[in-house]
Amino acid sequence: MQITELSVPVHTARGVVGGDVTLPCAAMSPRPGDKLELVLWYRHDSSSPFYTYDGRGQPQRRGKHMTDDLSAPRGRVGLTFDPWGLEVGALQERDAGTYVCRAEFEASSTQTSVIQLEVIVPPGEPLVFDDRRRVVTNWTSAVPEGRSLFLTCEVSQGSPPPTLTWTLNGRELDTATSIAVDGTVRSDLEMSRVTRADLAAQLTCTAANTNLTTSKAVSVRVDMVLAPLVTQIRNVPLAVSEGRVYQVTCHSSGSRPPAAITWTLDDRKVTSGIVEKISAGGNLTTSSFSLTVPAVRRPLRLRCSARNPHLPLAPASGDTKHLVVYYKPIVTLEFGRNLDPNRIREGNDVYFECNIQAHPPVDQVQWLHKGRWLEPSRQEGIIITAHSLVLPNVSMAQSGDYACQAANAEGRSRSRPVALHVLYAPRCEQPSQVLYFLPGRPVEVTCRVTSEPAKVRFKWVINRSTAERETIDVNRFTSSGRSSVLRYTLGSAEYAVIACRGSNAVGLQRQPCVFQMLPASVPGQLSECDIHNQTVTSFELTCEEGPSGGLRQHFVLTVWRDRHKQLVHNVTSETPHFRLDGLAAGVNFTLQVYAANEKGRGKITTLQVGTLELMLDRVAFSVAPSAGPVAAVLSGAVLAVLMLAVCVLVTLRRRAGAARRRKPDAPSAASAVDKEEASGREQMGPDIVPSAIEMSHRSGDAPLVRSCLPEGDISSPYYRQRWRAAVDGAGLPVDTRLLAGSPPSLRSTEDDSR
Repeated sequence: MQITELSVPVHTARGVVGGDVTLPCAAMSPRPGDKLELVLWYRHDSSSPFYTYDGRGQPQRRGKHMTDDLSAPRGRVGLTFDPWGLEVGALQERDAGTYVCRAEFEASSTQTSVIQLEVIVPPGEPLVFDDRRRVVTNWTSAVPEGRSLFLTCEVSQGSPPPTLTWTLNGRELDTATSIAVDGTVRSDLEMSRVTRADLAAQLTCTAANTNLTTSKAVSVRVDMVLAPLVTQIRNVPLAVSEGRVYQVTCHSSGSRPPAAITWTLDDRKVTSGIVEKISAGGNLTTSSFSLTVPAVRRPLRLRCSARNPHLPLAPASGDTKHLVVYYKPIVTLEFGRNLDPNRIREGNDVYFECNIQAHPPVDQVQWLHKGRWLEPSRQEGIIITAHSLVLPNVSMAQSGDYACQAANAEGRSRSRPVALHVLYAPRCEQPSQVLYFLPGRPVEVTCRVTSEPAKVRFKWVINRSTAERETIDVNRFTSSGRSSVLRYTLGSAEYAVIACRGSNAVGLQRQPCVFQMLPASVPGQLSECDIHNQTVTSFELTCEEGPSGGLRQHFVLTVWRDRHKQLVHNVTSETPHFRLDGLAAGVNFTLQVYAANEKGRGKITTLQVGTLELMLDRVAFSVAPSAGPVAAVLSGAVLAVLMLAVCVLVTLRRRAGAARRRKPDAPSAASAVDKEEASGREQMGPDIVPSAIEMSHRSGDAPLVRSCLPEGDISSPYYRQRWRAAVDGAGLPVDTRLLAGSPPSLRSTEDDSR
């Protein structure tokens, strides 16, 4: 059916592909009660209806439905009655076009409706491309800061053609949409001179054609290449000390991707020991290394540079520190100008210069001579100024090594020593000496001088009591350096004075070295003899030696035993100190000690000495000397009681056995035993305590206490005193003390007192 033949208005209906749409139809009769007989639907390009509703002969709205046109959307259409129209489902793009509805009534005239159906196709998924036609997803390619960003958004489907819009973080951008020949819709975006603020900005391309469809969008974020923003050196002071180690750190932020950091020290690249860390977000790069401050005398230039490797032409971000280097003084010592150190003589003025380099400046300068600190002294001829040492009218005593020492806040330094050699004429090491000689034998005289330079020529003279003053021929002495040796023979009656004098390049020795020659004699007598460290079997003797008589002497000690006038020891020693061992205990000796040399022996010094007695109580019971007199008395008392008890028990047993064996001739047997024991006691040492068996053979008539002791000790004055103290301190009854008896020397005293 041709639309142009119909003079009716055209209605528009829109539907989305895959959706439903209702095409309206004027199927209502203008007359009330009129019945709809027939409804025919046509496509504008078809003469045959594709849908028929036949209500003839049928109740209202109970007619037949028929679809005949194969090109029509059969199976997807249906008639609607309220309102009247044709419902099309599952729309397809080919369903678009012009549709005609013809309604015929029983009484009224035919009604015709024309409908223009528009089938809308939703836009496809938009795609974003970069300037190299690479699909962009999530992030754009990295754009250097200050460069332009080019993007294209394309959609390949959609009816009507969709409109493309760009937004930046939700803000719509001014862009245009174009349609290619193939129907592709595209929109180009150019962001000129992107800035750091555009990093991670969200760009969204949206495609939309009608409000009946949902728009399609794609979003990407802007990635950028950024140069480092801030670079800073940390943890390093502006003043550093030479030789110390500092851990220096450089922080660089703002670079994307992370920056590469390089270090330079005085424009030389640091390559070793560098540790680099990158933060989790990649925004902060930290680099550190251990800086050992070198020995330099100027500030150090330390620089940290950060650079994005993707921006080779971009200027580096960096930080520079000029480090002031502190160091200990550097000290050198030298003679003053116009001073030849090899020609300094006594009386010249000498001065030293101490050259110092230091930072911070030195606060102390000191001077040393032979390791001894020097102080300004007019008396000693020492003048010290700021960095100078002046020695006016220098003397030989001021020769030696000099050094200067300087100190600042970093420490102390000392210069290498500089030797001062003062040239002077010879002078004696020992101006006057007394020498001894043996008449008729050559005597050797050595003359030693000090001088500078060391090469000395010597001259000897002799003034004898029997002859005129004489200069000694050079053939009679030998010289070497600073010494000369003369061999000369003097007669027995001569007294002579020999003198030597030296000369060197400086001049002649002022005062000669004098040797007074005296005939040798026998040694002098020993004096201040002292006997010490006496024991039971030994002692020591020390004396002060007298004049040697001019010859080497030795010392002789002879030891005699008084009772027998027997020579016990004859000892020779190089020194007047003697120690004698292995002597008998409790014996007195006569000592004779003297010195001897080639001329003979000196006077004899005679001494009396005795070894200590060996006491019984010292062997059996020892008391420390520091215990005092109270302890000594108590120990003596205890010892006496113990001895008394032992002797009583032994004697009682002996008497009991003797009573059983007693015969008429017992006294003579006892006398024989006593004689035998007496002879045995003479051979027994004083430090031997008799055993119980030995005591059992003693006479029953002997006192109890005396039978336990050697008779040789009872007569000792020392023992008498100890005996009385022991018996008195024991607190014995009177009858017991009488029974015990007393030593013979005490007995007579007691009898006299009675």
